Order: sequence, then C-alpha cells, then structure tokens
Amino acid sequence: MVPEDSRKSSLSRTKKDCTPTCHIRLSLRSLTNVSIYELVETDLYRKSGNEEPNFRHSNYATSDISTFLNVLKSSLGSGLLAMPSAFMNAGLLVGFLGTLLVGFLCAHCTYILVKSSQALCSQLNKSHFNYPETSEAAFQCALKGKFKKYSTIAKQVTNIGILLPSYGVGIIYVLTAAATFKQVFENYTGLCYGMRWYVLLMTVPVMPIGTIRQMKYMVPFSAVANLFLLVGVSLTLYFTASDFPALSSRPLTADLNRLPLFLSTVLFGMEGIGVILPIENAMKNPKHFLGFTGILNCAMTIVVSLSLTMGVFGYVKFGDAVQGSITLNLPDTILAQMVKILVALAILCTYGLQTIAAAQIIWKVLQPKIAKEKEDFVYYTMRVLIVIGHVISAAVIPKLAPVISLVGALGLPLLGLAMPALLETLTFWEDGLGPWRWRLWKNILLGLAAVVALVSGTWVSCLEISEAYS
Repeated sequence: MVPEDSRKSSLSRTKKDCTPTCHIRLSLRSLTNVSIYELVETDLYRKSGNEEPNFRHSNYATSDISTFLNVLKSSLGSGLLAMPSAFMNAGLLVGFLGTLLVGFLCAHCTYILVKSSQALCSQLNKSHFNYPETSEAAFQCALKGKFKKYSTIAKQVTNIGILLPSYGVGIIYVLTAAATFKQVFENYTGLCYGMRWYVLLMTVPVMPIGTIRQMKYMVPFSAVANLFLLVGVSLTLYFTASDFPALSSRPLTADLNRLPLFLSTVLFGMEGIGVILPIENAMKNPKHFLGFTGILNCAMTIVVSLSLTMGVFGYVKFGDAVQGSITLNLPDTILAQMVKILVALAILCTYGLQTIAAAQIIWKVLQPKIAKEKEDFVYYTMRVLIVIGHVISAAVIPKLAPVISLVGALGLPLLGLAMPALLETLTFWEDGLGPWRWRLWKNILLGLAAVVALVSGTWVSCLEISEAYS
C-alpha cells in the first residue's frame, strides 16, 4: 500500500517543483478515495515536462472496451426505469426532444470536465485528478492564483455535490425494492400492508450489503446485478411493446409546471459524471476517451437511445398510470412477476456499490479524528448509520417518483452542469475561451440552466411530496 502522504494532493507547488507523477492502478482492495474505484499511484508510468499521459503501461490499466462498459454502467441503472415517468411529466414530443437536449448537455459537460482535468494534470505534472481535486486545482491555477483562496471551498462544494445524489440513490434503491416486493407479495397472497412496513423490512437485505468494505467482495454482487438488470430491462421492453397503443393516444405536451419534474428525472437517469474521472484515469489509452468517435460519445449515444426507447415505449403503453419504476406497471403474469423480482434483486445487489461514494466522503472527514485502534469500529458504525438513514428517509417519504425528481434536482444540476462549466471557464480563461469568448457565454447559459433546474426541480418535487400527504 502506498503511504498516505504520497496520495495527498500538492496542488500548491508550481510546475517546476512538481515531481514526475506515477501511473494509476485500478485496485479492488480497499475504499479510501471518493470514487468507486481506488486509484493508487505506482512506479509503472512516469511523465515529464508537458508530456500527456497518452499511453499507460500497466497490467491494471483498463482497455477501451472495459472503459466503454464502465461508462455505460455509470449512466444506466434504476434511473432508466424511471424514464416513462419523466415522459408523463413532459408529453411525448417535449419528452423526446427534452431527453435529446439533456443527453447532449450531459455528454458535453462530461466532456469539458474531462478536458479540463487533463489540462490541469498536464499543467501541474500530475497523473490524475478526481472530481474534487480538479475543482481545487482549477481555482488554484486560474488567473495566476487570484482564486486560490476559494480552492478549498470549491473542493468541498464538489464533495457535497457528489454526496447528495449518492445518498439519495440509496433511498431510491430502498424504495424501489420495497415497492416491488410489496406488489409481488400482495399479488400472490392478497394480504395488504402499508408501504412503510416493506421499507423497514428492507433493512434485512441492505444492511449486510451496505456495510461491505472491501471492493473485491462486491464484485460478485455487481456481476449478478448486471445480469439481472439486463434480463429485466429486455423483458420490460418486450412487455411494453406488446399490444402497443397508437402514438396519437398520448399528448405531445404536458403542463408547463411539471417540466421541472421531467428535467430532474432525466438528469437522474442519465447523469453519471461523479465517477467519470476515475474511469478515465484508469484507461490505458486516455486519448481515446474524448473526440467525436471517442468512448464518451459512443457510450452516451447508447445511453440516450435506451432512455428514449424506454421513455417512449413505457409512456405510450401505460400513459398517466405509469409509476416511478416502469416494472411496477407490468401485468400480474408469472413472467412479469419474475421480471419485477429480478430488477429488485439487481437493485439490492448494487446497493453497496451505489452508496460507497457517500460513505467515503464522510469517512475522509471522520478518519483524521479517530484513533487508529478504533477506526474499524467507527467505520462500520458509520456505514450502519448510513443504511439506517436510507431506510428511515425512505419510510418518511415512501413515494418513489417525487423522490427520484428531488434527488435529481438537488445534486445533479450543480455536479453535472454548473461545476463543469465553471471549471472549463477557469481552466481555459487565459487561452481566450474561443472567438468572442463564446465558451464563456455558453458556460454562463449552462450555469443559469443549472440554477433554474435546481430551484424549480427542488420546489416542484417538494410540492409533489407535500401534496401526497395533504
């Protein structure tokens, strides 16, 4: 294991003072970074001067195919099953065009984030930065250090931007699994219990999965989840395509005041920007990540296509009766019930992976204050409390659709739109930001869009939750 001091960022050093940094290794041993993967430095790769890390010599560096699959996985999950609900809040035409627009914005903001991070790494002779470190570096280097005093704040804001949706995803996973098992149980037994009882029962399966510390023990769960989710999504599309109604049976637009719910849900469904930099950092050929035919564009094309397909088919099939997860609308046949169970099991199996980011951010704050001999006890206590927090939060608000919108509105506009725009502006300010500073004006618009999505999405989602209990 690399000593702790060698992992700490030394962004305050000048370019001349920066020692050559080392290549990144993808390790599945322990969880000490903010990202899903532990990225540690090895002596297998060194760069000097302004040389870019175009090729990384390591047995642990990921191939282009592996990177492509990782990007897909980061952007596809339970949010895909919520796309029909998003279309219900926008209408068929507005939903289709809006999904294309949001998909383009997500891909663009991910692109400029990675590009900014690569430029800062080259400037500071670093092999890699994660998202919070990129924010810190941009503020330290911009305009010859004029914003250096805000670098720590920028890093913490980014951490909060990662923490909020990560914590919210845990709540959504508990709600989705609970709603699915409730529906299946009631269908076969005829016994009806309140949703909150099923939420509380979810403590039994999520507690052991949610407290796993070693990544290697999560790999089997992740593999099973991928298989279950693939089968579940495929069969869900089969059910929605059966006896498909005419497109004209659904409205092209919906009430304007429901548009924020649409935007928040689509952002939740497609945004995986929090783990993009760790994925890019682990690439063997990082230059293949960006570009017109790069891995990012290819992966996002598939993500947007699947989101459109699920949204259109699910909404046209079930209309305004569509629920927060499309699987809850499937019929009561044996095959459909199996699909529901497969999806619920897939969600439970990935619960631990999806909640690691929140745990790691909190642990990085707690660890320096804990005595060495008490670290394990405090760490597992923290993980248990996070799981309990997810369950209690889900029990307080057992409504899936508005919770998905609220999670999408609270963290993702900041993390996925505003911060990448700000970092690009700071990183490339001295380069002129293009003719007539068009990048500056573009990023201002992105920032305004993020503020509108944050405020309106949060407000409307809270109103939806309030109306559910009024």
